[in-house]
Amino acid sequence: MWAVASGMIFDTTWRETPADSPRPPAAAGAFRVREVRYPSRPPEGVCAVAKPTIVVVLSGHLQHAEPGAELVRPGAALVLPAGMPHRGLAGSARCRCLCIELEPEWVAASPLPPEAFAAIRMVRSPRMTALALTLHTAIQGQEQGVDALRRAGLASELVAAAVRECQPAPDAAAGWLPRVRDRLDTDGAEPPSVEELAAEARIPPGVLLESFAREYGESLPALIRRKRIDWAAEALVASDESIASIALSAGFFDQSHFTRAFKRAFGTTPAEQRRAAS
Repeated sequence: MWAVASGMIFDTTWRETPADSPRPPAAAGAFRVREVRYPSRPPEGVCAVAKPTIVVVLSGHLQHAEPGAELVRPGAALVLPAGMPHRGLAGSARCRCLCIELEPEWVAASPLPPEAFAAIRMVRSPRMTALALTLHTAIQGQEQGVDALRRAGLASELVAAAVRECQPAPDAAAGWLPRVRDRLDTDGAEPPSVEELAAEARIPPGVLLESFAREYGESLPALIRRKRIDWAAEALVASDESIASIALSAGFFDQSHFTRAFKRAFGTTPAEQRRAAS
C-alpha cells in the first residue's frame, strides 16, 4: 500500500503486507520492532518512512536505488529520517531485515544529537547486527524468560549503537588520538580491541581506524598485533614460561599461530630467539 501525505509518498507496505512482514510489530519500550522482507525490485518513484527508522540487515543484502549507493550487508544498517524522500529499497532472495521505528516524540525528548537523523545514511557496526539478531529472536518469543523490559533494553542499545555511528568524528587535536596511543603503550600482552578503544574515545570504530592511520602512518590493527608480538619477545627473554603459555597470554590461538606471526615480524622463531638470548 502507498499513502500520500503532503505531496510525498510514504512506503507503508512493510507495515501492512503479511508477505513482506511475517509478524506484526512488537513493542520494545519506546520503539516498535519488526522483521521486514523487501521485494526483489525497488518500487518506482520516491518514498519515505513516516517515523525515524533504523533498518538493520540480518542476512542477504539490501539495495538502495539511490544512484551510487552501496549494498547494505550484515554488519551495516540504513538510518532513515522521517519524511525524507528517497528511492525504494530492494532485497536479495534471502534478505531479512529488522526495522526499529522511533516515535518522533521520543526522539524530540531524547538527548540524541541533532545530526543523528539529519540525513539518510548507511552505518556499519557488527555489534549493531549482533544486537539486532538477539532482538529478532526476542520478539518472536523463541528465547525463554524474555520479557518486555529485555526487549526494550536491546532496542535501546541498538539505537544507541546506530546513533554513535552517525556522530561526526571529533577533532584529533582534542586529544583522543594521543589517549588511544597511550592506552596501547601501557597494555602489553592484552591490548584493547578496536571496538573497546572506540567506545572509550566515544567515536565510531571506522572513524578511529581512519584517523589513526592518517595520524600515525600505521593501521591500528597492525599496531595492536605489533604490541602483542613485542610483549611476547620480551617475555621469551625475561621469563621461564613455556612458549605455548606466552603465546596464549599474548592472545594467539596456539603456539603454531604465535610462531608464524613471530617469524614474520623478526625473521626467526620464538625457540630460536630464546636460545639466542640464553
